[in-house]
Amino acid sequence: MENLKKLELLEGLLDLDRFQHLEFLLYRRISGTYKNNKTHSSSILELRVDVDGRRPQRILSGDLFRRFTIDLGFWHNFNLDAAIAPASHFSPFTIVLYQRSFIVETVDITTSNEVTTLSGAIRYYDDPAVNDETIVVEIPRVRFFQPAPECSAKIYKAGILKSAYCLPKISEYFRSVHLEIDRYEGTSFPEDVDMGLDPSPDDLPAGTIDTARVFRNAGIDLTVQEDDVLNDPDSPDVGNNWSEAELHQLMEDNFDRFGNYLQWNVYGVIVPRFGDPNYNAGYYGTMFDWGGWQAGDTFLRQGFAIAEDATRARSSGSLYNNDAKRDRLVLQTFCHELGHAFNLPHAWQRSVDDNPASNSFMNYPWRYTDGGESGFWEDFRWEFDDSELVWMRHGNRRDVIFGGNDWIGNNLSIFTGPMPEVQEGPLALQIDGNEFVRPFEPVILQVKLTNTSAQNQIALDRLQPEDQLLQIYIEQPDGSHRRYMPPVKRLLAPGDVVNLAPGESIYDSVNLTYSTAGPTFSEPGEYRIRAYYGNEEAAVMSGSLRLRVSSHYSLEEEKLTHFLRRVDVAKFLYYRGGGPKYDGVVQELEEICGKYEKNQPEIVRQLQLALGVHYARDFKTVKVIGKKRLISVVKAEPKKAIKALSGALGSAKGKATTLDALTFAKASGLLLDVCEKLGDWKTAELTAEKAIRQLQDHESTKAHFNSFKKRLTQIRKKTKK
Repeated sequence: MENLKKLELLEGLLDLDRFQHLEFLLYRRISGTYKNNKTHSSSILELRVDVDGRRPQRILSGDLFRRFTIDLGFWHNFNLDAAIAPASHFSPFTIVLYQRSFIVETVDITTSNEVTTLSGAIRYYDDPAVNDETIVVEIPRVRFFQPAPECSAKIYKAGILKSAYCLPKISEYFRSVHLEIDRYEGTSFPEDVDMGLDPSPDDLPAGTIDTARVFRNAGIDLTVQEDDVLNDPDSPDVGNNWSEAELHQLMEDNFDRFGNYLQWNVYGVIVPRFGDPNYNAGYYGTMFDWGGWQAGDTFLRQGFAIAEDATRARSSGSLYNNDAKRDRLVLQTFCHELGHAFNLPHAWQRSVDDNPASNSFMNYPWRYTDGGESGFWEDFRWEFDDSELVWMRHGNRRDVIFGGNDWIGNNLSIFTGPMPEVQEGPLALQIDGNEFVRPFEPVILQVKLTNTSAQNQIALDRLQPEDQLLQIYIEQPDGSHRRYMPPVKRLLAPGDVVNLAPGESIYDSVNLTYSTAGPTFSEPGEYRIRAYYGNEEAAVMSGSLRLRVSSHYSLEEEKLTHFLRRVDVAKFLYYRGGGPKYDGVVQELEEICGKYEKNQPEIVRQLQLALGVHYARDFKTVKVIGKKRLISVVKAEPKKAIKALSGALGSAKGKATTLDALTFAKASGLLLDVCEKLGDWKTAELTAEKAIRQLQDHESTKAHFNSFKKRLTQIRKKTKK
């Protein structure tokens, strides 16, 4: 590893293209970052030059900042506090505010013995209509053993000099990032991996690679802080299985460098397993963050996690048949999720240059279309591809920086315009739901995927947006389109394959009420919802669903709407639970349920469901004791869970419920689980009987219906004993 670091330093000093041609005079590489931050200029330019060195993209890009000086000495002149002001000393201070970013995608390069000149047309990300500005950059050429020189940069508008800068070189890289990693006891920080493991490209250099090296190779100066080891040996919960709610709270409470501002700091965590609440063996990684509109955390894409046990359990021939090869998949998965935090989409989901045959980190090995999973590792060079390098090095700062703009996702938005409601193909996608809601009501979408062909068809049973196979676009009342972005994005193995017979369907229900940026349907008016299953190359499109959000509601309903849009309440309802920090929310929700149970059953049933799930499961949190961070478990409260879930399911004897059939079935199953653990066989029997009555006419819950019949028989046998 030490030799690799020395080679990396040498690459930073030398113009390797000239070295390869054995030219006598070796010049220092000019690529890297230049910035005039330490001057007294009010205008600051951070310029990234990418024309030589490792995988040059022949691009310039820059971020513009403005420095303001604030002098509090004027308070002395006003003498507002005669007892303090005359004796006080007020030193001026400065603040620096980001303004905008630009890119120069076509760079003209001329070189003499003394200077390299770079020039080209500027495109501003926030105003692409500006087309009359150019930049000229001059960088003196120096020998590799000399200090990096300053460069001059001049920006012209319509040929007239607009601004000029003298920029010291501050880094050989294009971005500088700090990664803080926590891990649960029993897992490991990502190991160094031998790049020559079989299979691998024959011409890879000998040696190992780690997370920092991966991103330094991409031009990102990544500092890795292997931070806390989380454990609690006395806990009855060994911490193997982590829900998405627990992961999100772990990030909020344990990210040491978290700040309420944009920053190049990101949080990663390694736990054994994921589940919500049950362990999912195919759930390998997740990039998560709520952000968007909450006080104290208005930012997105700050956290990601991988499940080590699940990742190491993957099997595919001899690809993962020893620890070293499993380490390789863990490191690839970890870097993949960190790539998502940079707002990189999957290689096959890009709006430009989408490529399912990309051998980059942002592809799945099992989705590789040029040789399958084995072919991926045969071609994998521990690199990002050129499109991804351009994004990380030169993308709009607000799009790339952690906490910046929302998840970019993919380019399925091209399908949001007028499209035929019927399309040819072996699969058909249908969506359904309420067509009229009040602002405080949840919006639940029923999704159905059907084999409409005469032959069996293979499909993935992944009908949740979090799994990134089902995409949902929403036309807003103003005519604009927005992709629904859930606060969680999962990296899942290619399991859950379903062989659909002709006419057979799979189903799921999707809660669209809250997105990563806040309430999804925040304005009154008419919305149109459309779903897509697959990717831009082969997307199955649903018809559109009209949804109208009422603009007429009472003052009491307005208060309820305001409460349900509060960020702590929204988080609790999305994750259906939380730790002790949500005790106040739980109490408020209980009071709301009691107050509105008769008048607003639609919302109360959903609130009771969230409370029921919350009470039904243990919840891990982290406490700091001394210098250790120990896991503490808040135990489930089964009696409260039974009460809340029973309320969510409606009348004990009738069929009436406001939950859709699938949600009703899942809630009934959870209630049965709790009753059986507690030994409450009477409630269990009533629950199974009601589920059978409620679900007998629903095609979407046929498997649940049969399961409840079997469970009812078993329960009655136990009650007779």
